[in-house]
Amino acid sequence: TLQKSMEGMLAEPVFGFLPQLQIPTLVIFGEQDAFIPNRYLHSQSTATIARNGASQIPNASLQLFPHCGHYPQLEQPLRFKEALGDATFVQTPEGVGLA
Repeated sequence: TLQKSMEGMLAEPVFGFLPQLQIPTLVIFGEQDAFIPNRYLHSQSTATIARNGASQIPNASLQLFPHCGHYPQLEQPLRFKEALGDATFVQTPEGVGLA
């Protein structure tokens, strides 16, 4: 549920783990995301949080979707598909990533 997801984010912040990602990563954020940043934890904008997070991931690229909230794949599916382009996903010991 959404409540359990939010509880998980509060209990285990991931920012410190981002530099450990060693696979090419596409980070997609909706600029009007109402969940990230969590207004109780962050005073920064969604775009700032997204840029800071993506900058911590080696081989990351960031796409910010204007006029979009927390679910870009549902809110702007065509743009989301275009963002993925011809991406090929591969399984690595670290997880699934872009080839």
